[in-house]
Amino acid sequence: MPAKKNLIGQTFGWLTVIKEAEPLILASGKSRTQCVCLCKCGKETIVSSQSLIQGTTISCGCFGAIARTEGKRKAVENKMLDKHFGRWHVDSYAGQKYLPSGQTRSLWNCTCECGTRRTLTTNQLNEGSLSCGCLRSELASARETINLIGMRFDSLVVLERIGSKHYGKQKLSMPLWKCKCDCGKECIATSRALIEGRKKSCGCQRRLNLEGLRFGLLVVIKYDETKKKWLCKCDCGNLTYKAAGHLRAGSAISCGCQAMSKNEIIINDYLMNKGVKFANQYSFKKLKGPNGGQLRFDFAILNEDNFPVALIEYQGQQHFEEIEGYEYFGKTARDITDFIKRLFCDQTHIDLYTISYNQNVIEECDKILSQIKFAHANAVPSSKEKV
Repeated sequence: MPAKKNLIGQTFGWLTVIKEAEPLILASGKSRTQCVCLCKCGKETIVSSQSLIQGTTISCGCFGAIARTEGKRKAVENKMLDKHFGRWHVDSYAGQKYLPSGQTRSLWNCTCECGTRRTLTTNQLNEGSLSCGCLRSELASARETINLIGMRFDSLVVLERIGSKHYGKQKLSMPLWKCKCDCGKECIATSRALIEGRKKSCGCQRRLNLEGLRFGLLVVIKYDETKKKWLCKCDCGNLTYKAAGHLRAGSAISCGCQAMSKNEIIINDYLMNKGVKFANQYSFKKLKGPNGGQLRFDFAILNEDNFPVALIEYQGQQHFEEIEGYEYFGKTARDITDFIKRLFCDQTHIDLYTISYNQNVIEECDKILSQIKFAHANAVPSSKEKV
C-alpha cells in the first residue's frame, strides 16, 4: 500500500490545504482521504486528496461561477460596445450595479451626440433612454416653429400668437395662442395643451356631445357616467365603450373586429412571409400625440437587439382628404400628428417610410427592405414600447 502523501501547505488551483479532515467512508467500506482547504475567495471547504492531486477540484465552487459570469459579461460587452441607441454611443463597460433585490445590471459609459457623457444600464439603453435630454429640448423648441393660426382644435380656433410661457429648470418655452371658442368667448392656450387635446374650449364645454356621430365603424349611442366613456354600436352589431379622445383621434374605429385595414394586413403578411423581425403598433413613451396619449407606428423593423432600424406608416385616404365616416377625426390633428412623428424620427435617426393608399403596397415594401438591414425571425414579436 503506497504511503499517504502529506498535502498540508500545498496549493492546488485556488485551494490551499490547511489540515487533514476526517476520511470519507464509502458504501463499499473503503475510505478516502480528505483535506480542509482555504479557497482564494476566503471560504473553507473539504475536498478529497484524489480530487486535489488529479486537478478535478480547483476551488470551493466560486471559480466556475466567476468564469460563467465573466463569459456572459464578455458576450454582452461584444453585443453592446460601439453600438448606437438613439443618440447614445456605447463607449466602454463600466462594471456592475447591484440592486437591493440582489439582481445586477451591467453599466456602460455612453456619449450623447451633444457631447454629454453618462453611465447607463443595459435596460436603460434597450428600453428607453434615447438621449441625455437634449432630444426633449429640441422637440420642445421645434414646437416654436409650428404655426397654429387658423387651425381648429375641438371648439377652439387659433387667432394669433401672443408670446411664450417659460417653464422647467432648463427654461424651456411654450408658445401662447389667443383662441376663439365656438361660444364666442376668447381664451389663451399653449401649443402643448392644444396639440395634446387638453384644451378643447374656453371652459364652456366640458364634454362634447358625440351622440349619433359616426367614427369609422362605430356609431355613438350615449355617454355612460359610471364608465366615463361613450357607448357605441359597431357595424358588426357589437356594443363597446370608447373614450372620447380615442374616438376623436381616430385610434378607435371598431369594437375590435377590424384592428387593421386591408392594406395593413397585406404589409403584415408580407413581412411575415419574408421572415422579417418586426413589431406592430410600436410606440415610444416620450412621444405624445394630439389626444394626450402615445403615438404608435404601424410597423417597426427590428435588428438582432430588438431595436427599431426603420418604421413604416400606412396612410389611408383619411390622411389626405375628409371622407365619409372620418369627418370627426380632424385632418388638422392628423397633420400635426404626422409632423411630430417625422420630427421625432429625424431627431433619433430612425428611418421612417410611408406607404399611401394609392401606391402598390408590395412594390413599396420591396423598396423598403432593399434599403435597410433587418434581422430574420421565425416568429413575429409582440408590440414593444420604448421610452
